[in-house]
Amino acid sequence: MTDPYRNLHETTIAYDSLKDTVNALQSRYIALSRGAAGNPE
Repeated sequence: MTDPYRNLHETTIAYDSLKDTVNALQSRYIALSRGAAGNPE
């Protein structure tokens, strides 16, 4: 019998990791977009 709490915990870790990756990609994309537009702010 599997432990549902363990599965939930692992899913939560995976989700947080994915969210961090998406945030990093978004930040990088925004920085590149601003650089291409010539606006460093």
